[in-house]
Amino acid sequence: MEEITPVYLVYTTYQEANDRADLEGQQMNYSYWSNSGSTKHHTSPFETSDGKWALNVAEYQLSISEKLVKKSSV
Repeated sequence: MEEITPVYLVYTTYQEANDRADLEGQQMNYSYWSNSGSTKHHTSPFETSDGKWALNVAEYQLSISEKLVKKSSV
């Protein structure tokens, strides 16, 4: 199995990060979104040391603007 290098998007609030995780979960057609299971997100937001919220998006389909602001570490 190939190791995937983490890539992050950083948000000011938990809600912003969670909304992005929700969007990806919907696009990946996870069972939560069709009311047939509990898988909602591919990854979940976590708080950074500076009080912001990061989301590991290494396997997400990123928009052009997201690709411009992604980070390799948080």
